[in-house]
Amino acid sequence: MTLALARWLGFDPLSLCLEGRAKIAGQQVVRTAVPANDMMQAFAYKHLVPANDLTLVLPGSGDPPKRPADPRAFQSMWRLLVEQPIKIPAGGDAEVQARVPWDANRGEIQIKLSDPPEGILIDKASCADRTATIVLRCDVGKVKPGLKGNLIANGYQKRTETNKEGKTREYRTFLGPLPAIPFEVVKPY
Repeated sequence: MTLALARWLGFDPLSLCLEGRAKIAGQQVVRTAVPANDMMQAFAYKHLVPANDLTLVLPGSGDPPKRPADPRAFQSMWRLLVEQPIKIPAGGDAEVQARVPWDANRGEIQIKLSDPPEGILIDKASCADRTATIVLRCDVGKVKPGLKGNLIANGYQKRTETNKEGKTREYRTFLGPLPAIPFEVVKPY
């Protein structure tokens, strides 16, 4: 699911209420979503634990807010730098650039798609000067022209750390999601 926030709503935390709708055996069924936290127990088992509410908190907001958030700061952090929707030719590729708050000087930036449609993948990705460049590839055998939607991409930073004994280890840190990337698969040029 992709959420978009109208600029006029501001940056205060928002309580959300979501409901799902489906037709089951010809009958319309509506259920309210139960907020939950994804928790880990004893480093082994993950559980969804019911939460009191579902709150949307944006960067720059706080609880309670110390000062009003500057909307321009948020807009400069997360922004697609290309015309939308991204038009990906069937059997071809398209480049996407996004302004991101990550610093590539602290380690290699990696970008991965989260649950993309089958046949759409990242061919290559790089990050320099707080700009992510992503080349999306579309497999013509799996995706036909006309497919539309939003791609969700997550950023990770791969780092190498050396301890006092001289042992090194690599680890990957989750940096957060990029803005939703609206896309449309089009006929090849």
